[in-house]
Amino acid sequence: MNVRPVTAADREWIADAVSTAFGSVRSVSHGELIEDASLLDGFAVEHDGRPIGCALVNLVGTEAELVALVTTYRGAGAGGALLEAVVERAKREKWTRLW
Repeated sequence: MNVRPVTAADREWIADAVSTAFGSVRSVSHGELIEDASLLDGFAVEHDGRPIGCALVNLVGTEAELVALVTTYRGAGAGGALLEAVVERAKREKWTRLW
């Protein structure tokens, strides 16, 4: 399994995954409407070279909200690996709050 930052090339499959998981790409974070959560910064995870999940974060100042955690391949540990990547980034960048 490979966890890496999201790139522009990931946006289409992320939009599909988020829409399938939540019924829409719209979300609310920090009390504000996000028209397309699939465009947020975050991490993608791959298994055997194909994408199987993402973690998308809305960063406002030094606080961040994990807006979406989506995996399409159950039982591989993708969700845990994505969450670990987000937490490590929070520590590295000294976020004051992550929820």
